[in-house]
Amino acid sequence: MLCVALYIIQAMLLCSVAVRDVKHPVRALAWLIIGIVLPFVGVGLYFVLYRRLPAQSRKQTGESPGKPDSTEVPPAISTPSGRNICRIVTHMTRAPAVPAECTVYSDGRAMYHALLRALRQARHSIDLEFYIFRADHIGMRVVDVLCEQARAGVRVRWIRDGVGSRSLPKAVVDRCEAAGIRCRVFYPVRFPWLSPRLNRRDHRKIVVVDGERAFVGGMNIGDEYTGQKDDVGRWRDTHLHIVGGGACRELSRVFERAWTLSSEERRRNNPSRHPRAVTDRLATEFSAEVAPPAHRPPPSSTHQGWVQTVDSGPDYPIPSVRNLFFAGLTQSESSVDIITPYFIPDTDLLTAMKVAVHKGVRVRLLVPEQPDHAAVGYVSRTFYPELLRAGIDVYLYQEGVLHAKVMIIDGETCVLGAANYDLRSFRTNYEVCQVVYSQALANYLERQFEADLQRSTPLNARWLANIPPWQRPVERVARLFAPLL
Repeated sequence: MLCVALYIIQAMLLCSVAVRDVKHPVRALAWLIIGIVLPFVGVGLYFVLYRRLPAQSRKQTGESPGKPDSTEVPPAISTPSGRNICRIVTHMTRAPAVPAECTVYSDGRAMYHALLRALRQARHSIDLEFYIFRADHIGMRVVDVLCEQARAGVRVRWIRDGVGSRSLPKAVVDRCEAAGIRCRVFYPVRFPWLSPRLNRRDHRKIVVVDGERAFVGGMNIGDEYTGQKDDVGRWRDTHLHIVGGGACRELSRVFERAWTLSSEERRRNNPSRHPRAVTDRLATEFSAEVAPPAHRPPPSSTHQGWVQTVDSGPDYPIPSVRNLFFAGLTQSESSVDIITPYFIPDTDLLTAMKVAVHKGVRVRLLVPEQPDHAAVGYVSRTFYPELLRAGIDVYLYQEGVLHAKVMIIDGETCVLGAANYDLRSFRTNYEVCQVVYSQALANYLERQFEADLQRSTPLNARWLANIPPWQRPVERVARLFAPLL
């Protein structure tokens, strides 16, 4: 009798998962399998990790209520796809495209050189928001500049993600707070640890200086992004430096929303860790690591363009970043080039890629040969045969780590930011992307894309035939759990 009762309860729980996640059937299927393999435990984990957050109103997300004042497209945006994408983004974000100066960095050394220079030149305010912030050579150089500026009277606010930056020593935070920096943690991991917040991370990388210049893209704060870390090797990334008050205001809006969701630091009542003692100790400990670099940073590219900001999160009214990628594919007329370290699209995006090819658009996808997460690699490879059969060109990057997130549409519209081409970025993480309309910038990124292809291997039928037999069932099983990665 007890077994029958437990069976009925388990069946009701599984049915509740299916009904509750009916809008995301693929994710529901993954959790149903977990619930069957781990009775009660699997369903319990689902309800803890995927408890619904209340949807944020447009006032809370910083968006203006109602329709935008105007969907007029700047005359400088000349391609039909660019004009259509601009209208779509304007309607989604309630913010029109604004002019800005944009500099693209694909090398971490050059980006950090420019970032440190901008931080030193700050006069009023510095806002930082990072998924990963490490207390290594680069991280401590940034901390030194922030502390100097805070002591000089500049308002400095710093958000770090509670999981991505969980290894950051408390002593570093104490030092920053002692200097006058306001520090917050986005959804910190605290008792009882398992909560809906654990699965919802702040994946953004944003710096806004004086409300006039900003840095946004794929690079966090850490030595690995310089490509000089022996156990990592060459790092291929993309980051954007924006100069212009209008574009920076939108990024400030994104930062302010994250600031309200973040938690204040919890200070320790430990006399041995007094902020003054921590400051003095760290100043000595890292004194050898704050000297300016001896190397000359590599060149970058600066162009004028029109910019829009698209951000999204699990409690937003619509999946804006996912809709942006969909708009780029469906509105394209001649070419779409995509660079992403993680490729796990949903059905609609996969269909949009194939339909774009059917109407004559050249679609090329550049992904790493070996993603830094093995499970992601297994899942991504299950999509490649389908893409190749549809006529999409797929390339595997061979030289080091590919971490860039770039989309170039019809030689004018560029999408750069922190969001990957995967379900986690679309539904679970807090993300941000910049849409830049500039033929000059697009041409620069296309040349960079062509150079990346020289370091890549194109996929073909021979590659598919050489997949080990044991790998195919592993990949199929991994794909079942794609919505959870």
